Amino acid sequence: MQSFDFDKIVTQLLTISNFRDDKKEFIKEFESQNYFEAILNLIDRLPITQRSKIKEKIRLENPQKLKEYILTVFSQDEFLLELNKVRTIALKGLMTSLLPTLHSEQIKKIDNLLGRSIVY
Repeated sequence: MQSFDFDKIVTQLLTISNFRDDKKEFIKEFESQNYFEAILNLIDRLPITQRSKIKEKIRLENPQKLKEYILTVFSQDEFLLELNKVRTIALKGLMTSLLPTLHSEQIKKIDNLLGRSIVY
């Protein structure tokens, strides 16, 4: 399963947009949210009885145990596919929120980075 270099793209987006806070910390939190959303999306696909078993077996406070259990129900490829879907949506959301703060030169740089226009 191929995956895009999420950290690199987000780092470049933040750099182009002159993000002044800690980029690594932002990306770590952003990716953590994507990771949990992908897991929750996969859990939602399960029958109710299996969802109940997950709640009994695993506490959401322990993400590694949750991922281990998810990978007993779904393949690594299914997990990565869902994670990439979530990441794509999250990147679109990030770009949408950055867009009003960017000047035309920054927009051109982001367009070049992504290989398409971000102005919808």
